[in-house]
Amino acid sequence: MIKNFNYIFIGSINRSGGSLLARLFDGHEQVASYPLELPFPHNNFFYEICDNFAGIPMSVPIYENKQLNFVSKFLYPGNYSRSLIPKKMNEYFFDKLDLLDVPKSKPKIEITWGKERSDPIGVRKNYLEKSFYDVVKTEFNYENFIKNLNTNVNQDTSWVEAHNLRHLAFFENWDNGRHINKNTTHIVCHDSGGLYLTNLQDYFKTYENSRFIVPVRDVLGYIASEKVRLARIFFGARRFNKPKLPFFLIKKFKGYDLKAKVRNWSTALTRTYLLQQKFGTTKNFLVYSNENLILNTEKVMRSFSENINIKYDEILCEPTIGGNLWSGNSHYGKSKGINTSTLYNYNKVLDKEEIDFINENVGDLNSQILFQKNSFLDLTDLEEKLFNDIFYQKKYFDNIDKITLYYSLVNNAGRKINVQKVSKLSIIALIFSAYAYILNIPRILKLRFFPGFGKQNYT
Repeated sequence: MIKNFNYIFIGSINRSGGSLLARLFDGHEQVASYPLELPFPHNNFFYEICDNFAGIPMSVPIYENKQLNFVSKFLYPGNYSRSLIPKKMNEYFFDKLDLLDVPKSKPKIEITWGKERSDPIGVRKNYLEKSFYDVVKTEFNYENFIKNLNTNVNQDTSWVEAHNLRHLAFFENWDNGRHINKNTTHIVCHDSGGLYLTNLQDYFKTYENSRFIVPVRDVLGYIASEKVRLARIFFGARRFNKPKLPFFLIKKFKGYDLKAKVRNWSTALTRTYLLQQKFGTTKNFLVYSNENLILNTEKVMRSFSENINIKYDEILCEPTIGGNLWSGNSHYGKSKGINTSTLYNYNKVLDKEEIDFINENVGDLNSQILFQKNSFLDLTDLEEKLFNDIFYQKKYFDNIDKITLYYSLVNNAGRKINVQKVSKLSIIALIFSAYAYILNIPRILKLRFFPGFGKQNYT
């Protein structure tokens, strides 16, 4: 008999704190938490997707008479979006394993400068996808993982059965099954574009006793984190530990679209508000404040444990990955445990003009969210006028084709770097990028000639 796990999906937008919640669940004996983001399949039915950002459509596959229904035939694997995106869907056929984000061949390690990409499995020798700062000793038996799935998943296997088999095979073959046991009842997945799942009603029908959890982050922290990410790209530092980009350079960086970042945040909040009106606020669809989780960790995690029906344990207040202490994945650098000082990092990279602009546009909404101290947020209690794009989202909310296009249009500029004329900062960026390349030559050589030796994740 196939073990039926209770499914917990953390559906957020980028840089909202979803990774922290996944890591807090990680150490509990009843929970198996993936060490990477694992999205639902992306969906080309609504328009031809040509870029990857929070806001593109993804959907739960729907099978009718053991066949994908018409809309689901346009699905393709979510983690494939980190490589080339299918242009003509009729030239591709994606089976259940594809849609479960299972690579047909063992992923190769890309070691060319500037072309590194996320590992679609998330684990290989001494590598964990979400462990940016830690030295880890870990392993994954890819061959046995594929063998297990090929043996058990076929055309007659239902989607839920296939998904459960995928979870079981993954955790049984990660470190010889150390991260799953007979008491495991829940599987935790996270995706930083998951808020824009197109068929949430089908999600709840497909996964019985499931939870869909949305983190909400202080808008200043969210935009500051996004600015750091874009600045690191501009200066050639990318996500590497070294060299560390000085905060004063980040503060001077203005080549991003601040209006777009405010729009991304407010659009997500309005969608969350409307989803709470539709699905409720206290049972299967849960919304929480990232700041409240950090400041009142025990209270919030006790509420989560009660809601999902697991025994509360102090380990729920300690972020771990694969059972080991986790140093975070912040662009600001390494953290230890729950670090409240990170809540004020925005002052290091945002100047007064940027902060004033943000507060002028969404400060009231942000303040009212931060004011709520309950474990779970209830946005339906807030005045509707605070949600500054409420008219259009309400207008199109029940029209899946239009609202999907709307979300794509609103979000597609959020992670771009604006083109500007060459300045002194551009010259500094050129020099810094050369320095970053030289500093990372030993890393490239180690990956090329000593794969699996020592710390493997640098991005």
